[in-house]
Amino acid sequence: MHNFRFVLKSKTDGILPSFTGQLINEALLKVIKKLDNNNKLYKQFQKKNKYSPYSLSTLHTYKSSMNWTHKGEIIIKEEVAYTFRLGILTHELAEQMEKLISKVEEMILQIGTIDFVVVGIEMHKKTAKEFLQHAKGEQEFLTLEFLTPTYFDIATKDSPLRFPDPRYLFMDLAVLWNAFADNKYRINTSELLTWIDKHVSVNAFELRTRKAYVAKDKLKIGVKGWVRYKLTGKEKYKLRLHALAQFAKFSNVGENRTAGLGCVRYSLERNRM
Repeated sequence: MHNFRFVLKSKTDGILPSFTGQLINEALLKVIKKLDNNNKLYKQFQKKNKYSPYSLSTLHTYKSSMNWTHKGEIIIKEEVAYTFRLGILTHELAEQMEKLISKVEEMILQIGTIDFVVVGIEMHKKTAKEFLQHAKGEQEFLTLEFLTPTYFDIATKDSPLRFPDPRYLFMDLAVLWNAFADNKYRINTSELLTWIDKHVSVNAFELRTRKAYVAKDKLKIGVKGWVRYKLTGKEKYKLRLHALAQFAKFSNVGENRTAGLGCVRYSLERNRM
């Protein structure tokens, strides 16, 4: 699994909507289509399947504070550096992306109506094996911060689930993990669900609902904030959940992952609260 962090500078001052995930998706796909001569990479990004091989974050300032209008829009300044993250879950796709990037002297991304110059790309790679090796299986608590609106579509329900219930959250991540991890590191989801039902509970949380437009007239509502989960029982299962929580930083969680929804941060700081 790879994370590509793009660092950008705007060519002009301007205003962007408060939620930029879908705009970044459109801008990135447009550039890939233009630069990818045989459209092989573009077609991989465009595949309509249940488990998309990539995720995106929204736009943030790189090393400064974000400025907002009184309506909640983002104020873009020419002198400020911005960033977003592209997570790619397959080695082949990440390799193709690296090759494409290496051929470009100057990459311009039109996010909304504003042109941004890519001034740097930071890359970070982690395998399923490394997620498991670095997981804190001895930790009794696990905290996730939901940085962008997050929700889950449930097949048996008419309405989405907007609370990150541990059963749906970790099963969503486990199924996504299994779709891209090597066979030897795949997780028995039936076994894991049985353990979660008995040994995982919500210990504390601070959440609020937030809106996001993933298309012009396509409004989605999810939650932002943090949840601390308490884990009991065998350490090997705790380790798997901590590994999945780290994996979520690459994959996002829930619905509309390619539009910047479901961005999470795995935190150990709040575990001591």
